[in-house]
Amino acid sequence: MGPAVALGACAFAEYVNKDGAKVYADWDTDSKVIARLSKGDKVTVLDVVDMQGKWNEVSIKVKGKKKTGFMLSKYLDENAPCKHKWGAWVIIDEPTCTETGYRQRQCVKCGILDDEVMPKTDHTYGKWKITREPTCTKEGQRVRTCKVCGHKQTKTIEKEPHDYGKWTVTQEPTCTAKGSRTRKCRVCGHKETQVMDKLPHDYGEWIVDKEASCTEEGMSHRTCQTCGHVQEKVIEKLPHDYKWEVVEKATDHSSGIRHQVCQVCGHTEPDVSYDPKGTLRRGDRGDDVRQVQQQLADQGYLTAKGVDGIFGGGMEKAIMQFQKDQNLTPDGVAWPQTIKRLNHDFGPWTLDKPLTRTSDGERVRVCKDCGLEQRETIKAGVIQSRDRGENVRAIQKMLGDMGYNPGAYDGIYGAKLDIAYADFAAEHGVEFLPGSLWPGHVDALVNGWMAARSPENWKGEGDVSAPVDLALTVTPVEADGDLVTYSWTLTNLGSQSCTFNALLLSYGDAPDFRQNTLTVAIDNITLKANRANSASGSFTVASGWGEGRLNFCAMAVVDKTGDVWNSNVVSY
Repeated sequence: MGPAVALGACAFAEYVNKDGAKVYADWDTDSKVIARLSKGDKVTVLDVVDMQGKWNEVSIKVKGKKKTGFMLSKYLDENAPCKHKWGAWVIIDEPTCTETGYRQRQCVKCGILDDEVMPKTDHTYGKWKITREPTCTKEGQRVRTCKVCGHKQTKTIEKEPHDYGKWTVTQEPTCTAKGSRTRKCRVCGHKETQVMDKLPHDYGEWIVDKEASCTEEGMSHRTCQTCGHVQEKVIEKLPHDYKWEVVEKATDHSSGIRHQVCQVCGHTEPDVSYDPKGTLRRGDRGDDVRQVQQQLADQGYLTAKGVDGIFGGGMEKAIMQFQKDQNLTPDGVAWPQTIKRLNHDFGPWTLDKPLTRTSDGERVRVCKDCGLEQRETIKAGVIQSRDRGENVRAIQKMLGDMGYNPGAYDGIYGAKLDIAYADFAAEHGVEFLPGSLWPGHVDALVNGWMAARSPENWKGEGDVSAPVDLALTVTPVEADGDLVTYSWTLTNLGSQSCTFNALLLSYGDAPDFRQNTLTVAIDNITLKANRANSASGSFTVASGWGEGRLNFCAMAVVDKTGDVWNSNVVSY
């Protein structure tokens, strides 16, 4: 028998899970049966003695009755009598560096004790002491002692490296034989010998023995100036010296056939087809494609969306339709013949409908070869409902300054701006259709705003001594028939910031920029002082807008005082 395990007062309940479990008078199934346990019986185990075999000596309580005897251990093992919950360890004997220790803990549920041997502790060594210094011929030794038990630990110290002097060459190497060198330890006299690699050959220049061609490799050699060793090298074949030879000449509407022939050996590559110069096919990309697409769009064969510089299926279909209309072979290839037909020889633009401040103009030109008529609308620069920008904000600001209510100065053309301008138009005799402001409407608005300024607020043209000094430059950049495009830049050279309102235009030798002035640009841009920033843009002027010299002047308002200043006048 093993030692009894005392459960103390903390007994536990369990169900015996197997039919036929019995308690015997002795640890023998032939002994007297003290109690028979059925499946589901609630059993309280009061004490257990492990017989270290298939039997356990037990003291149990079943249905209020206490029974003491022997049970097969499998019934208790299968039902896990207790899931121990251990308390803290209690050290009985402290371990040292020479002897093990001993500690115990107890289950807080059943009271069973668990003990454990504690391993020896590590030695508490002092510092290492060198007992023998190492040299380059002998190992050294060091020792340290445990402060508790006096145990000594010894370790070997590796040999010191040799303290060699400089290398001495004993055999000079050449390009045919290796050399050698030695060096000696200053302490013990140990000698170390090292093999020196052969020297590289001292070759001269390469000499060509056989020139390479496009059919055969060449050969060359060079010779060592010391030992006469010869090194040979193969020279790779030269590339063929090809030139194109035309087998069947291409035309301006069909491909040709050609091949490459080597001018040295006559080697001929297989025949390939080639297009005449300037031909475009499906898959091509670039500015040349874009130019042809634009020509197709101008003549109604392609939409503006199709002008993307990529020769795809849409362009191919457009080319085929154009070729059909021109009685050409409709193969969808932009041959030089096809492109020539697209490139009409147009005459000069003729103004068919004048451009005014309240309506678009129209011009026309005719192809000298086929009589094709091309028309183009000359836009007047209309500001439309839902447009956004500083030009819209400037309009809102001017209407507000004159007492009309355009809503918030948010730079968005909305219904309130239309209502405010309608009130202005009614009072100033201006025809107005809500939803769009033509240049003539802006002219009327700017002239009305200027007329409403107090005379004391007009300061004329600024200069270097004025708080605002507006420097305007206007440059013609493009002329196209009856249209001329100008670029302009306005900079504030003065010491105070201002807001640029409008770029004004008038005709004549003595311009008056406060009466019947045209407005080619309107904006609400802040111009900070001392060249901090500038306003710029471009505009197009058509013939028929006025007579005489063309004069430009910019107008701005000082942010602090509300004073109105003009720039210098630029004339053409």
